[in-house]
Amino acid sequence: MKKKRTSLTGVELEKMTPTEREVFFFLTSEFLTPKKISIRRGTSLRATQKIIQNLKEKGLVNKEKINVRNFHMANEHSEEKMNHHIRLHGQKIKVNLLYKDHRYTQIQKKNNIIYIDGNTIQLHRDSIQIHSLSEFVAEDSYKATARSLEYFTRLLIKLESKLKVILIKARSQNIKIYAAHYAEVNNGFAKKLNVESDKLKIYAKEDGKLWLMVDNSFNLHELETQHPETAEEDMTSVKNFFNDIRENKTPTMSDLLKIVKQIQDQNLETAKGLNAIAQLMKPQPQDIDTPIEKKRPDYIF
Repeated sequence: MKKKRTSLTGVELEKMTPTEREVFFFLTSEFLTPKKISIRRGTSLRATQKIIQNLKEKGLVNKEKINVRNFHMANEHSEEKMNHHIRLHGQKIKVNLLYKDHRYTQIQKKNNIIYIDGNTIQLHRDSIQIHSLSEFVAEDSYKATARSLEYFTRLLIKLESKLKVILIKARSQNIKIYAAHYAEVNNGFAKKLNVESDKLKIYAKEDGKLWLMVDNSFNLHELETQHPETAEEDMTSVKNFFNDIRENKTPTMSDLLKIVKQIQDQNLETAKGLNAIAQLMKPQPQDIDTPIEKKRPDYIF
């Protein structure tokens, strides 16, 4: 039996035509439908479907369900194991060159775009940009980020050798992740909206950028944060909030009014009890007309 491949190599990407790479990117990075890809590219749906069929025949997308075959995703995660896990994808990284020699300039002039391990790497005069098709799955956003950083560190070391540059140096702040999507797989709230065919997109007040949305790419029912500055922190907060809604019955207004009434009644009873205690603790007035010796108990001499 032929062993099923689970990774996408740079060699395979280099064999794709520019048009196939463009469609492949829309499918696996932006998760667009064939119709939306046609609109984005300004072509007919039939032309897009033909390109997708070519990708399927080359084994670059799954024939049953369009999905990138990527070993970083994976270890054959089942849908059950991925429930409520975080899928980090769509990362874009800018790296300013710390050093370059004449060979980098020659490479950049010859071909300013290269493909390594499913990553599209744009070569500029003083920097490189990485558009990654890799995805990293973990129990929370911090672990997913750690896995991605481990991978990209290895990739940058490989690029240093290939491009004859220096990209990594201690205490040099020359690397910036300027895009990343954190998606909770099979989020209960997202599943509810998808069943009801509702949409959710929320934009940040401070800059108008999209930071939260519900995405059903590949039928994963994902709640996704993607603000370029706060996506990782947003996912931690949002996951806790929406999972609480999912796991607990949301109280109705009638329920809330009953709770308020119970609190008011309890406060009233408490106030009555405290008032009674205060009255008992007050000093009792003495009868000044009664001689002191008559007020004493018989056992006091």
